[in-house]
Amino acid sequence: MLLLAAVAMCMSSCKVERFLKDDELVLYKNKYRVEMADSSKVTKEVKDAVGSKKKYARQKPNSKVLSIDPIRFKLWVYTLSSPKKNNRANRWLRKKGQEPVVYSESDARVTAMQLEGLMESKGCFRSKVTFDTLKVKKRDITIEYKIKAMPRFHIEKAFVHSEDTALTELMEKWAGDSYVKAGDMYDRENLAKERTRLYENLLNEGYYTASKELVTFVVDTTDYGNHGLTVTTVLHRPQGADGEKKSLKVHRMDNIYIYPEVSANEEATDTTIYTYETKHFTTNYTFIHSAKKMEIRPGTISRALTLFHNQRYRPQNSTNSYNSLLSLRNFKYIDIKYNESPNSTDEVKLLDATVRLMRSDQRRFSVSLEVNNASSLGTKENRNFFTSGNFGLETTLGYQNKNLFGGAEILKVEGSLLLELPKLVFTNKALKFRDAFSAFEGGLNISLDVPNFLLPFTGNIVWQRMRPHTVFTIGGSYQYRPYYERFPANTSLAYTWTHSRRARNQLIPIELTFVKFFNLDPALVSRLNALSDLRLKYQYSDHFIMDARYDYVYSTQNIGTRQNFHYVHLTAETAGNFIHLMSLASNGPVDENGIRRVWGVPYSQYARASIEYKNYLYWGKKSAFVSRFMLGVGLPYANSSLMPYEKAFFGGGPTTMRAWQLRRLGPGSYNGNDGGMLEKMGDMTLVINLEQRFPIAWVLEGAIFADIGNVWLIHKSEEFPDGEFRFNNMFRSMAIGAGIGIRANISILTLRLDFGLPIYDPGYNKEYRWRPEHWKFSSIVTNFGFDYPF
Repeated sequence: MLLLAAVAMCMSSCKVERFLKDDELVLYKNKYRVEMADSSKVTKEVKDAVGSKKKYARQKPNSKVLSIDPIRFKLWVYTLSSPKKNNRANRWLRKKGQEPVVYSESDARVTAMQLEGLMESKGCFRSKVTFDTLKVKKRDITIEYKIKAMPRFHIEKAFVHSEDTALTELMEKWAGDSYVKAGDMYDRENLAKERTRLYENLLNEGYYTASKELVTFVVDTTDYGNHGLTVTTVLHRPQGADGEKKSLKVHRMDNIYIYPEVSANEEATDTTIYTYETKHFTTNYTFIHSAKKMEIRPGTISRALTLFHNQRYRPQNSTNSYNSLLSLRNFKYIDIKYNESPNSTDEVKLLDATVRLMRSDQRRFSVSLEVNNASSLGTKENRNFFTSGNFGLETTLGYQNKNLFGGAEILKVEGSLLLELPKLVFTNKALKFRDAFSAFEGGLNISLDVPNFLLPFTGNIVWQRMRPHTVFTIGGSYQYRPYYERFPANTSLAYTWTHSRRARNQLIPIELTFVKFFNLDPALVSRLNALSDLRLKYQYSDHFIMDARYDYVYSTQNIGTRQNFHYVHLTAETAGNFIHLMSLASNGPVDENGIRRVWGVPYSQYARASIEYKNYLYWGKKSAFVSRFMLGVGLPYANSSLMPYEKAFFGGGPTTMRAWQLRRLGPGSYNGNDGGMLEKMGDMTLVINLEQRFPIAWVLEGAIFADIGNVWLIHKSEEFPDGEFRFNNMFRSMAIGAGIGIRANISILTLRLDFGLPIYDPGYNKEYRWRPEHWKFSSIVTNFGFDYPF
């Protein structure tokens, strides 16, 4: 195939002539030859100096496929058009192709001069660059740039100097991180980095009027014979308005003015003074606002600021204040600027800060929808209730108030409804209301987010840099399945904070979950009673969970850019230990199975940990390759023999193993028939997702994906043979699914439709796991939803 493409490209070269004038040639290649001026061997230092030579070429040849010389694919596409016609087809070919790069002698001469400049900047002083041309074909030409390099100079000695002794001492203090050190090779780029570093350090020390122009370098070549340089970094005094040079002065904060409601419709006519005290500062913030009462209390905004009276000016304080105000999620525009205070003198320099804020919408309603469908998986004899072609529909309605009590408290109310409809619904058969659903779930969750740490004994500790939040949640749901009904309810207290721009922490010191089962189908009760494994009986019994959890999220994503990034989410959780100690201390009741209870309900005891890693690699204008790795392990102990339903790991679903429905994969290589009564879950999970995303047209985007993984039990189970995790069987028990997806990026909303096909199913007998006859249209699992799966 590649050979045919090469032949086609070469044959098309004659078509290029139609786009050239008689004396024009196409640039075929740029070559570079580096030699030492004294004909000695080219040194490593010189090779390093010319490492970036290619980017200085004024003209670059037409792009090649896989960098293979003859195959200039885009040029070939361009030559398919007609130079004499300008219809839609020809315009499309020229747009997708690449116009011939016509050789220009003047551009080659400029390139040679730029290469000489490169050598000069790298310390290879007085190097010379010339160029020659070589005709490759009838209308193709190659340029060869010949670099006659001089030996590269190094920094023999490095000094710092300023007319102010205090600043000289500061520069000496900062010398450990300098880009200009004795022994390094001379590089003008490092001088620029050093200038920027010193400028930023001066700002962070409070020298508000510092500028990069105050930093210069004196390069002495007196040790020319040894190729050594003496470089002195000089920090000059700034020039005042009267032309006299004046010393740099540390600036401190004076007045802080806040416009909390910037609007084109309202004038700021009123002033409020709010005094905020911390351990180190007492600050009067001046709020300038309209005549009506401020919607967000002054104390809430003041707590978010790291700007205080008499504080030394530092740009980081602006950044911290901006991020803290942004974390309140109440402002769509934040601007912080500084001006010299009227109280400033020649000896005491003071700054006034002006903070301008524009409110975002306080209330918001949201809706989401997710649809999935699964057909019969081939000819597998052991059918499962939930994999028989049921139609699933999940919708969520949300309401948000971002300033409930005037302190930027965020109230979220979210109601969800999940329906799973059997095939019979789409026939003409009359069904009772309950028979119309194979699954039904309705839930309500309420959370209140307070932008501060609500902790006892903390006094006036300044938390602003951590962007603290305290979150209260309460929720419950009703779940109907063909064989049982279930009511879980939960409440929790959480603290969230950040310690850097990329990291986020969440600590949940207490979370309470109560689960009540009722209306169990006699067939399920009979099935449970026949089980020898108490683990499964516990799954369908009332239980209570009191757990604590810690989450850590780290992401290198720069929102709004297409820079590669990675994402890490770590979770550690434990439950039941405090209750267990209290039960032991009080000699609490124990049932006939050795299970301890609280308020007549068994409590869960376990440890659980998980890690999720995602990597995003962008290429081209709109394409991306995304990979995800997930590993989770739960270990029940003491009062529990298995993970509770709410904390177990499930296989399948629209965001993990997309070729299987949720809770229909695993555990391990288990292939038994439970009639759909028992949902499949495990004590551990391992999932690897690979997805290539690419543009199609307009707002449409395509995806090709592969999912690998499963869930397993930690211990053997008579009810789920081959469901336990074993290292020697791990790969054979991992399912493989693949598929394609279509996404529509509409404004801020992404609609997703994924089609997954089971490629390798460990739930079949070994001889049937790879059978291609299962790879057919009826085996496809369809998932519809919002946003990307990960």
